[in-house]
Amino acid sequence: MKDAGEEWTVVVKRGKTGTQSPVYRDVLPDPSITLEQVNFTFEKKMQAWKRSSCRRTLLAMLGKARDDSGWRLEKALCLGSGGFARRNFTSNQRSLMQLVCFVDIVENLGAGTASAPVQLLAQDPAYLQIDKDFLHSKGVTVLDLDANDHGSLEAAKPHIGPTTMVFEPFMGLDGMAFKDAFEVETAVYIGTSWSRLCADRNDEIKDFAERFYREHENRWFPRFEEDTNVFEGLWVHWRLPQELDSNN
Repeated sequence: MKDAGEEWTVVVKRGKTGTQSPVYRDVLPDPSITLEQVNFTFEKKMQAWKRSSCRRTLLAMLGKARDDSGWRLEKALCLGSGGFARRNFTSNQRSLMQLVCFVDIVENLGAGTASAPVQLLAQDPAYLQIDKDFLHSKGVTVLDLDANDHGSLEAAKPHIGPTTMVFEPFMGLDGMAFKDAFEVETAVYIGTSWSRLCADRNDEIKDFAERFYREHENRWFPRFEEDTNVFEGLWVHWRLPQELDSNN
């Protein structure tokens, strides 16, 4: 996953016809990094995450929200996780720590059972084969997406619903894409896209952003002291109980 303004930033190149095409930064693979090394780093980061006060605060917050609101997780969708074996070391480390958080939330708050576990899903147009292999090893299904479909949620939308957690740190969805995807109720949404919509010039988008705020509990993601850049700027949203929502 990306730090704010980092890997989901696109560099626009113009061809002879004047058309635009997105070129992803920092997506070149590092051939020296193996799948075993990615898994080893993931496990080390999981240990560090489990020791953090950020984790304790986040799980307590979401656990109370689940009990108060009555939502349950049957699916968890990670959007724009970024790569885990790129030539950009810092990006690899942050992407892995953010994925650790995603997996840990599901393990602790999901409603799955041994016979029907929570379905883990991920989408990123810049995934390389090693990224897909790593995610598969963690039980995560990678949604098919063309590399040119930057910012598209067409593959993800069928999975967004009232029993879904959406984890979208720093992807930066545009207003219409966010509105189109999140008009459907979700259990939990963790991301940054909502906070930009209130300043959108489109009145329809601003109205939706304000309604989204009224209908959800909106909290800052707890501070991760071990590396403040990993989660800084994220919001945690969950739907208010209907009786509270109707009074707003």
